[in-house]
Amino acid sequence: MDNDYVRVVKSGESEVMFSVSLEEITDTRTKHGDNSANEKWKYDADYIRYVESGESAAVFVVRDVVKAVDTRGKWVDIVSMSSNLQDKDGWDFNWIVAEIFPRKINPDYSECKTVDEKKYLTWQTAHEDISQQRAKGYSGPKFLVLCSLNDKNKGKSIKWKLTGIIYKYSNSDGKIREVEREPNKPESITEKLPHDWEYKITYLKRLNNSQVKYIQSHSIEIEDKIIISGKRSPEIFVPDNSKGDSKNAKAKQA
Repeated sequence: MDNDYVRVVKSGESEVMFSVSLEEITDTRTKHGDNSANEKWKYDADYIRYVESGESAAVFVVRDVVKAVDTRGKWVDIVSMSSNLQDKDGWDFNWIVAEIFPRKINPDYSECKTVDEKKYLTWQTAHEDISQQRAKGYSGPKFLVLCSLNDKNKGKSIKWKLTGIIYKYSNSDGKIREVEREPNKPESITEKLPHDWEYKITYLKRLNNSQVKYIQSHSIEIEDKIIISGKRSPEIFVPDNSKGDSKNAKAKQA
């Protein structure tokens, strides 16, 4: 994506997303058509949204980083999340709410030739399997995941020593020649190391359906609290009953 910063808030089946135009994606799919079954992942608007919104990264966090939840042989479905894109491959999540489903259908990768094709087929199979299970009334265990995104290369740099010989391009004859480095030029240059992102789980809790619905229906309010406080505190994700409790206390005293 061309944007340097993206914010995504997903609650249930609805999603508020900036910087991705599904109209443009659909138009691209229409122009190109489905010329190759193996390249459908390039033009599937739903799959593109799944990847570009950070939802695929959220699945990775729950599946591969959260160790306290057994996801082996299971599907991970993201039912609510809030995320900020810090870098082209660094999604910083305010929260993730995931539902776990047993894997009833297994993808057949025999026709897949690339990693992208396998990823797309996995997503298709998971989507179909989860939809069928939901239609039959199945409800899987749900978890609230809070995590931090850390750059292992933060503040690190590498120093390159420049040799006495440099190469210059000559506009006159179009040739490249070796010339001596000019005395006033630096002997070395320092470059920052590229980002090396790492997720750390800071909080994990199993939720009931009412708790999930509260997060889904109050996602914007919760995000505002996180922005104001600068913290992802677990208490933000539960109803604030302090006012009601104080009224009840006064009633009892009366």
